[in-house]
Order: sequence, then C-alpha cells, then structure tokens
Amino acid sequence: MTEQATVSRGPRRRPTQTDIAKRAGVSQATVSLVLTGGDGTRIPEETRDRIMQAAAELGYAPNPAARSLVGGRNHLLGFHTFENVFPADQNDFYFPFLLGVEREATRQGYDLLLFSPETRGRRGSASTTPSRLWLADGCVLLGRHVDRELLSEIVRNDFPVVFIGRRELPDADIAYVGVDYERSTRRIVERLIGLGHRVLGYIGEAGGGEQTQDRQRGYFDSVALLPEPERSLKHSKPLTDEELARWIDRGVTAVLVEPGEDDGNVAALEASARRLGISIPEQLSVAVLGDPAFTTTTRADWTRFAVPRELIAERAVRMLVELLEGRAVEQHVLVDAIEEAGGTVAPPAGRTTDSERRS
Repeated sequence: MTEQATVSRGPRRRPTQTDIAKRAGVSQATVSLVLTGGDGTRIPEETRDRIMQAAAELGYAPNPAARSLVGGRNHLLGFHTFENVFPADQNDFYFPFLLGVEREATRQGYDLLLFSPETRGRRGSASTTPSRLWLADGCVLLGRHVDRELLSEIVRNDFPVVFIGRRELPDADIAYVGVDYERSTRRIVERLIGLGHRVLGYIGEAGGGEQTQDRQRGYFDSVALLPEPERSLKHSKPLTDEELARWIDRGVTAVLVEPGEDDGNVAALEASARRLGISIPEQLSVAVLGDPAFTTTTRADWTRFAVPRELIAERAVRMLVELLEGRAVEQHVLVDAIEEAGGTVAPPAGRTTDSERRS
C-alpha cells in the first residue's frame, strides 16, 4: 500500500442561524422566522432577500435532527456520486463500492445518507449543491466524471470529504483512497517484457482523468526500457480491423487495454482479432488494466488486475470518520491492485522469455 501526506483536520462547524444573522445584519429571531416558515409576513422583502442570500453564501442547510445533539453531530455519513451511478444490480461496477461504504459505516456506528445528483441525464452531466451534503457530518464522494469546480468549492468550505479514487485539484487538497494504477500497469508491462514481447500496443480511454494518467505513466515508463520504445503504440479508441492489422504488420505482439465502465474496449479488440483470424494469446497477448464486468466479451479469463473496490470503500469511510474525530490521518492512500493471471498472455511466437535466456 502506498500512503502519502498526513493531515489533522477537525470536523467542519455547520453554519447556524446566528451566522446568517451576523452576515445579514439582522436578529437571529428574524432569521428563524424567515427560514422556518413562521409568521414572517411583517418582514420587508428586502430583508428576506438579504437573509436568503446570506444563507446561500454560507451553505446553510436546516437539519432538525442535529439541533438536539451536542456540537451538531448527527452520526450521518453521506455517500454522493457525481453521476447517476447507484447500481441497479450486483454486476454493476459500482455495487462493491456501495456495499463497502454501507458495511463500514454500520461498523463505525453511523447511518448512511445517499445523495444522488440533482440534475439527471447522461453520465457526466449531473450537478449538485454543496449545502445539500451538509445534512451529513461528512461525505464519501465517487464518480469518474467530476465537476471539479464544485469539488473545489466543497473542499474550500472545509467540509469533511473523502474521494474514492485519486483526485487532484489545482486550488485545494482533497483526501482520497484509490488504487495504484501506475504501479499495477508497470507490473503487467514488465511481465510482458519478461515473456519476450518487444513491441506493445496500448488502447486508452479518452478523458479518463487521473486514473488514465496513472496507467499511461506506468506504461510509458516501462516501455521506455525497451531497445526501440518508439515502436510501441498508443490508441485512444477501440481499434478497427484495419488498424489492428496495421499494428500486427508493425510487429505488435501484445496489447494493453484500459477499460471504461464496461468491457466495450476489450470486446472490440476481441471481435477484431476474431475477424482477422488472430488467436489470443497464441498470436496476440492481451492484458486488461482493470476489472470491468465482462458481459460483452466471449471469455472471462482475461489477464488483468482487479480493483479491491470493497476494501477501498471501507478504507475511505474509516478515513472520513478519523477526519470527523479530529485525528491525524493519512490523507492520500493508494492500495495495490490484485493481479489475476488469466489466460490471455503468453510468450510471443518464436521468442524466448527472459527466464529461458538466463537458464
């Protein structure tokens, strides 16, 4: 496990009606009348608008349950996604994350509050407002396509959050627990090189964020050790039959595939190889840089590394609880992936492995 950066951060104090009153320049009683729906008919409209603006600026979210608890803590942990990803079945990529968050929250003595995006639509288009999250004491965040401006706003408000997956912001520091994609990719490339592969291909995800950057860094750092690293190729979309044929003509004997949220990239490569009469792994080794649900491909024994999603989710919840309790915590944690040997990687035809040459 790779762990970096230790930080001690106490729980964020929830904005109160007193805070709103100070900002709006009115009494707390006036604020209460406006926000709780009391008899505020005698309050001028300009004053009401000023109070509502102050409440919005402070991110005030009424929480009746918290009023009776010392310090405003209600033992609710939020779980928010930046996309509509709450799983419909157990085969969904995100299901183990939800399972791990729920199990660890229960173990820590917290109830779980699920937040879904306010704006529904295609993945990546959803948005939310920070004040909604403040109904909870703190929040675990998840999503591939992140609204970074919103994420920065949440962090700048010093609201305790932990992201599942490595996330970097230019203007704020966010706690996260993710998988070490760089090291995991490097291990697979080194295994392929050890088997005798000298020209590799890489099929990447466009707009994959930090996880794509980490995989590609591991790939290019490893192939740089080859005698002719410039012969290894990169592609950012599923290969066509013609493109795969050109790769084979250029000497590619192994391909690494970065999956998205499903196995579409893997299935496209498999289908092209089948149409061209290229046998996997006898003529072309294939390694998958992750573990999507293999529902489209015809085989399930892909050589790959698996992401310990439940473990990551549980660790994220523990980190969040530690932040809430004001303990010094390891703020940036990357865990090792689990290597799955599979059956889609073999020595290239006519080449000897490094171990065979040493013997």
